[in-house]
Amino acid sequence: MKPSRQPLSPCRVVSETVTQGDWQQIGTLNETPSTAKRPPAQYGILEKTVTLYDKPYRAVVVHSTAHDRRRLKRIEREIRQSETALRKLLAEEIKREYFCVADAEVTASRLRESGTQLHRIETSLTEKIRYGRGRPPKNGARKVASVRYVLDASVVDNADQVERKREEAGCFVLLSNVPLQGETARTGADLLRAYKDQHGIEHNFSFLKDPLIVNDTFLKKPERIEVLGAILLMALLIWNLIEHVLRQYVAERDVELPGRDNKSTPRPTAFMMSTKFLGLQIVRVGVICRLAKPLTTVQRIFLQALGLAERHLLVPSSVPP
Repeated sequence: MKPSRQPLSPCRVVSETVTQGDWQQIGTLNETPSTAKRPPAQYGILEKTVTLYDKPYRAVVVHSTAHDRRRLKRIEREIRQSETALRKLLAEEIKREYFCVADAEVTASRLRESGTQLHRIETSLTEKIRYGRGRPPKNGARKVASVRYVLDASVVDNADQVERKREEAGCFVLLSNVPLQGETARTGADLLRAYKDQHGIEHNFSFLKDPLIVNDTFLKKPERIEVLGAILLMALLIWNLIEHVLRQYVAERDVELPGRDNKSTPRPTAFMMSTKFLGLQIVRVGVICRLAKPLTTVQRIFLQALGLAERHLLVPSSVPP
């Protein structure tokens, strides 16, 4: 896909991409089963080039059918505000009467120009005839006392602009300096898949914001905060490494591991594995370590998936062969 000739600013890239509308359909990327109430999102991408700090970057504009609710609410609010403002304007104008067509046309033209990006005003003139008092003559022709002109106006949606706004609400941009050619080259679809794979990392990092951890941590010196942060990050690395090894084992052997409620799963998690080892106790007598209870079958299955054995639990310095 060729990038645009002139580099775009990030604030314009979404608008131009939606106008172009030539999306490369990617399909669904969901890893968890979908339901009737939560159907899987369909993704489309279109790549551009943007310039940040005098450097060009790839801008992969992604459109998702699962529009962000907050953005949609903001768009719907803008639509309502636009319509309300125009209706308030019309409420005053349509009450007026004009003595000549020219004056009425001037007002009608001004109202049509008062439309917004999301709505326009359509107008028409109506004669308001007033007849003289008394009965009409026998020939049926009544005497016209005066003629006034009134405006009939209505607010109409700019359907294309409204739909465009809603479509923009479902877009986000991935900026990257990953090349399009060479050994490290990645397509726009590859970048989107890599971005979607971050949900595990984001989920794991959420525990750092947990009030039970943040509120109960009191460190006076900045260097101690840095050390704690390093320990937590290393713990997360190990946590994710465990999960990666488990899933690699499942993929290579085409098997499933025990999950919740004694059900097998093809996508084991580190948390799920940790629950299987709750209550594990190691008794140490002198330099000899022993398990308080023998390992269960499920525990042995997980150790095998991790490439470990019982001795690695008892001798911390042991390294798997």
